[in-house]
Amino acid sequence: MAAGMGMTRHGDGSWRRRDLLRAGAASLVLLEGMTAARAQEAPRIGLPVSLFPDAGPLLNAQLGAHFRGRMAATALDRVDDSPAVIAGLRAGRFKFGQVLALELLRDTLAAGEPLVSVATFARPPPSLYGRARNLPAEPARLAGRKIAVPDDVAQADGYLSLFAARHGVDPRRVPRLPIEKEAEGLGLMMEGKVDGLVVSPGMTGVITYALRERGTDQKRAGLLSYALDLFLAPLPGLSFVATRQVAESEPDLVADFVRGLLASVREITAEHEAKSDVVRNRLLAVEPPPRRDLRAFMVATVGLITPLWLMARERERPLRHDPARWTAAAEQMAKAGLGDVGPKLQDIYTNRFIDEVWRN
Repeated sequence: MAAGMGMTRHGDGSWRRRDLLRAGAASLVLLEGMTAARAQEAPRIGLPVSLFPDAGPLLNAQLGAHFRGRMAATALDRVDDSPAVIAGLRAGRFKFGQVLALELLRDTLAAGEPLVSVATFARPPPSLYGRARNLPAEPARLAGRKIAVPDDVAQADGYLSLFAARHGVDPRRVPRLPIEKEAEGLGLMMEGKVDGLVVSPGMTGVITYALRERGTDQKRAGLLSYALDLFLAPLPGLSFVATRQVAESEPDLVADFVRGLLASVREITAEHEAKSDVVRNRLLAVEPPPRRDLRAFMVATVGLITPLWLMARERERPLRHDPARWTAAAEQMAKAGLGDVGPKLQDIYTNRFIDEVWRN
């Protein structure tokens, strides 16, 4: 290394001052280069497996080459769930992450400085399924009914609490049975061991498939279902989040991220209107995360297509936060006993970047 820096060791074993200064200068240049290289590392995005079926716009932004600048070399890291994404953001491993807005709100209550949502889009709500003989037709009679809450349905417990409170039922009076996965809950529901099951968006197709495998269908099985926020004020869906530090110190990177998402959404909505299958086939070619039982079927067939029509529905101003939805979510959380996020609400989301992208 010394020879590489042009240094000469003298007969007395010493280094001349000019040689040391030269070496020091070379080391400083090397250090600055390493620091600059780190700053230019490909931004990483955290994507929870639990929200993989909702990742159409994000996946298409990468696969369709809609990310530009530093974002062009971005890497999508699949992790187990949204808490892992949030932890990765706070630790600096991720620049951005995809989480449920409800998860972002609840994290704000548990943590100190909130993360900030820089873009958002709609997402269908979870549903509550049950056999008509077990699940009451009137949600106000939900008290005392045991509901299976799967770990692989993002914020299943939170949505159920919001739903109960909206209908005048104390969420604490709705017993929950934590289970690992939806497929397990389907069996428990059909056997009458639970009165209801919270299922993720897109699971309707899987339930139809599973019932067909059992030689029946939803009508003959006597299933009743609710979409858990049809009875709520419209709530925000998914959030694309960053730390406040990234939002403030790297605004150009955030704008490039949002710009890529918007370009992806525009391609999706154009395809929806043209009845083309380019994006659909692109997404279906993605290797789904390893899941067990029926979840793999959902990801491979129904789930990834869900955002296509969602984006078409919001094509006037996609990705922009609607303050009324966020205010409604904060009010519903307080009513359900999930905490009062109201005082911090204005710090949780921003339209600064999407408005800048729309202007340019």
